[in-house]
Amino acid sequence: LLVWASYMDQNYGGPVHGKGFCFPAGVIPSYNIPDDEGNARLPCNCAPLYKWYLEPMMTSQQKERFLGMRPKVESKNCGRLIGGQKRECDPTTIGGCVWTAEDLEKDPSTWDRREPTYWERQRLAKEP
Repeated sequence: LLVWASYMDQNYGGPVHGKGFCFPAGVIPSYNIPDDEGNARLPCNCAPLYKWYLEPMMTSQQKERFLGMRPKVESKNCGRLIGGQKRECDPTTIGGCVWTAEDLEKDPSTWDRREPTYWERQRLAKEP
């Protein structure tokens, strides 16, 4: 299983529509529901399993209840600097890239073609 997952990551970006398994973040609603700025907490290289596979099976009441788990904009955690002050998140960096509401609404097969997410496109546009 480990060899298969490594092969899929290397050749296709990951085993789930070109994205990797990231447990438990991939299935926890609070990582998959975008904040008021439209950014989820799930890294770009992780498959949003909750959004793609669990949420579609829920009733509208269940979905509404989970919206209460929406993260607050100020809850972004990008670490701290040596002095203890909070580091600003930069989603255009490889480690800071997260899913946006726009990306999460796309059909999962979109990622089979290894299309970049919104923040990946922004990062690539900056590169020379």
